[in-house]
Amino acid sequence: MLEYYMGKKTISTKIASVNDLPYDENYFDFIIGNQSLEHWDENRVPLRKGLSEVFKVLKPGGMALFNVPIHFHGDYLFVEGNLELIKSKFTPFCSEILFEPWRKPSHPLPEIKHLGRVFRHRHALKNSNAYILDIRARKMEGSVPYFDDQPKSSIKRLLDGLQKKGLQYYVYLVSQKLTLYWKRYRK
Repeated sequence: MLEYYMGKKTISTKIASVNDLPYDENYFDFIIGNQSLEHWDENRVPLRKGLSEVFKVLKPGGMALFNVPIHFHGDYLFVEGNLELIKSKFTPFCSEILFEPWRKPSHPLPEIKHLGRVFRHRHALKNSNAYILDIRARKMEGSVPYFDDQPKSSIKRLLDGLQKKGLQYYVYLVSQKLTLYWKRYRK
């Protein structure tokens, strides 16, 4: 139980990773995730595994409420904005799923720049609108499946990425990283 975290008083009783939530099954009525789903994979927690943990600790009939940016940053699944694939990650656990986009502009956003460099997924954002997606998911009654997906090794992730996105994408990423390293260490 943590009363203070990084010197500040907290309302959280436990700080944990979604990879292994330290709560009993069917513990919460509501779970809220604010702009976090898109980062789970970056922290080596596969989306299916994280959702499995969330719905394990949620009571039957309980609600999980998430919001995530689409076409903006994080896991490629969210940058790509494949809503059907995202919804399929929730369906093993849910009796009801509602996706509601908001702040969705009617024209493409300008090229995104972050810290003076071009955002790495800009090819996926071309002619796309970044927006926020609200996800409301009700846990189905009865037991739900539990997935204990293990994080993929860097080599496995690279090979999967090559198969999904093609070699050109990875050549681009490597060239961008080398350019950044060269600029950083040239000083």
